[in-house]
Amino acid sequence: MLLNSLILTITAGLIRLTQTIPNGFIAADDGGLNFVVAIYDQEKYICGGTIITPNFVVTAAHCFKRESEITDIKIICKTVDLTDIKEENIRNVKEIIIHPRYSKLSRDFDIALLRSEYPNVRKLGLATYYDVYYDEYTTAVGWGLQAEPNDVPPVRLTYNILQVWQRATCNSRRIWGPDAYYLFKPLVSERMLCADIRDIAPGTCESDDGSPMLTNGPEILGILSWRYDCQTPGKPSRVCLEAKEDYKCLGKDDCN
Repeated sequence: MLLNSLILTITAGLIRLTQTIPNGFIAADDGGLNFVVAIYDQEKYICGGTIITPNFVVTAAHCFKRESEITDIKIICKTVDLTDIKEENIRNVKEIIIHPRYSKLSRDFDIALLRSEYPNVRKLGLATYYDVYYDEYTTAVGWGLQAEPNDVPPVRLTYNILQVWQRATCNSRRIWGPDAYYLFKPLVSERMLCADIRDIAPGTCESDDGSPMLTNGPEILGILSWRYDCQTPGKPSRVCLEAKEDYKCLGKDDCN
């Protein structure tokens, strides 16, 4: 099964937002989402990300190809509109750190860090626990399109309100059919959550990959990682968990 990627951020009750698109909302340009960034490779958008320290951005590992040159990777911060990118908001990347247990096939441990050349703006903390959020509503924020195909580059930062699924439902054969298990392991691992707009759609689409899912704190609960497709009801988005005990700067002693 083709594992398409996605991303989202949770900001319920956090920021003023304006509804302008079906099943989605465009973020207000008031600086409230300055912790969300766009990542470019060779001047082409590839993923979203989140500033977690002045010098580090967390995103999804699958965003980067083996042949990616670090000099081609740029971080775009402090904007909600990718048609209005200012030179002072572009950061070079000094280092790409992929989680050592990341699996390209299963998307398990789909976490990466980017060390930026210059300090970034507003940062966000990491949630310690995720099990308390089952059945709760969260807010997905990302640069994704509202429908496939994704051959049109994203323009505006958007968000959606999603509900987190119980893990047993998330791995059910009723949801995934014979694909519920991959290589004798659950399709949705212990490092993942499921979330969607219940009975409507996953709530995210292509290009949302790497963006955060947030608690109302706000803190980063997870990183949007993959989904079945953009619009099929009952096929939720999958989120790679960003728990502190698993993260630990991916082996880096200095996370500042």
